Amino acid sequence: WDALERRCVVTNDLGYSRLQGCLRRVRRRAVCMCISPIGPEADQWLSIGYRGGQVSMHALSALTGAPLVELADRQEDITDLKFSPAGNILAVASGERTIDLYAKWFAAHELFADDNDGAHKFVMQRVGVCTGHSSAVMHMDFSDDGVYLRSNDASG
Repeated sequence: WDALERRCVVTNDLGYSRLQGCLRRVRRRAVCMCISPIGPEADQWLSIGYRGGQVSMHALSALTGAPLVELADRQEDITDLKFSPAGNILAVASGERTIDLYAKWFAAHELFADDNDGAHKFVMQRVGVCTGHSSAVMHMDFSDDGVYLRSNDASG
């Protein structure tokens, strides 16, 4: 998006999913997205939350359409996504009144010998679940130092 000219500059079709090891085209409705801060690996990640509880992660340096990681721990819509200031934690809010916390771990390249696109390889591991909201989590944000995560829900 070019804010000065108010026009779209680049588009990309990210409607792909790895199903049973094969890359397939799927139709999903995106609900939210976020971009990570530049981390020690000097790459940024695009996370997209979808209806039905899925999250896909893409390297901004290699937007090929195929996600590098897909998460599917929820059944209801993803309502918000936020990276921690350091970019190593992804918070995923959902309509299930929860916030899942995922840690980004980089993996050895030899684990992905069949994938030679040159992008950084990583896995996401769920390291925590925040509960206690009375309705769908609508917004959340990390504190500047990344120690606290504040959130609100649809009930206010």
